[in-house]
Amino acid sequence: MNDLEIIKQIEKVLNVKLEKTHQFIWKSRNYILNQNNQVISIGLFDCEIDNRKLLYISFLLKDLNNLKQLELSNNQINDIFPLIDFDNLSELYLSKNQISDIS
Repeated sequence: MNDLEIIKQIEKVLNVKLEKTHQFIWKSRNYILNQNNQVISIGLFDCEIDNRKLLYISFLLKDLNNLKQLELSNNQINDIFPLIDFDNLSELYLSKNQISDIS
């Protein structure tokens, strides 16, 4: 599955529309592609993501090999364990969630 197909799957699972943009926009639902049509940033702000949905979409997100920025603020996440193996991320936004454990 290519990166754009993964975006479509995430949209379907979360029942949201993600807009393609050219720069990171805080507090939004969007994604950025590099020159090779690979996702480098995705914003999933206020998408009603709970732990179950995070676990599910984490398998999709892991296939975005060039993902550097991930915005998950203003959701219902309290366990970030599904994000543990995201080694390529340089920026992770999790504000306004109920995270209880970061170990």
